[in-house]
Amino acid sequence: MSAHTNHGHTMFRPSSLSQIIGQKAVVNQLKIAIFSAKKRNDSLPHILLLSPPGCGKNSLCEAIKHERDVDMQYVNAASVKNIVHLLHYFRKVSENSILFIDEIHRLNISVEEWLYTVLEDFKYTFECEQYELPRFTVIGATTKAGSLSNPLYDRFVLKFSLSNYSVIELANIIKQSAFKSKINITDKACISLAKASRGVPRVANNNLSWVRDFCVGCGHSKIECKHVVSSLKMSGIDENGLDNDDKKYLSVLRRTNKPIGLKNLSLLTNIAEETIETKIEPFLLRLGLVQKTSKGRILV
Repeated sequence: MSAHTNHGHTMFRPSSLSQIIGQKAVVNQLKIAIFSAKKRNDSLPHILLLSPPGCGKNSLCEAIKHERDVDMQYVNAASVKNIVHLLHYFRKVSENSILFIDEIHRLNISVEEWLYTVLEDFKYTFECEQYELPRFTVIGATTKAGSLSNPLYDRFVLKFSLSNYSVIELANIIKQSAFKSKINITDKACISLAKASRGVPRVANNNLSWVRDFCVGCGHSKIECKHVVSSLKMSGIDENGLDNDDKKYLSVLRRTNKPIGLKNLSLLTNIAEETIETKIEPFLLRLGLVQKTSKGRILV
């Protein structure tokens, strides 16, 4: 088993849409859109990806880039403070190229409004001058669909919601990642790891890296179920994927035994509100362990 530690998961990313596991409906629509764009010798329509964190937005973009065989620039909306920041990227766009704006809901309103003309007409105004742009594709990604304004949302032609992955899909992703990384793992261990990965590919790949390191450290040449259980237990993760933050959250609900609002939960658990909303609650709601009511969160 390879003892090399992978920093980040770029090597796990698929290089074509046919390598994407799961998200079948999204992949099929994208294949049609890409085929049509190539046939018409035009850019892809602007695309909006809506999904929980770690569910494959970046992987999908990488696959689209490879399928189109074009350049792609990456920008995180949180780092865009004003129009000048975005201009840097627009000056580099070429015919049919892609500009991927991650966490697009975090653009400030003045930048967002300035972006409308770019998305609709491929032109922009700066210091009273108007500039034409080549036809290119903006792919916007967000973990908070509800935070997008309607005018921005409407300017994306293709909108895709990525869902959480089944245990079998995650097990296949783990198997694919293990093969790419020369990690020796049994099929049963892949299933065991998938069950503990919250339906999220990024979590699955992070868990795989940790279990690999655990086995290398303990001198095991192949990852088996017992190694998955032991290594994840050491990290505070149980066989269903519940981690220390989840357990802390559930413990507070159990202790108070009455509905609690988000602010109070954050104070009592010492966990950021955003982490509770984007990471903990979607998972616990899916497991049917908690419920959101008008008065607050309660145990089911």
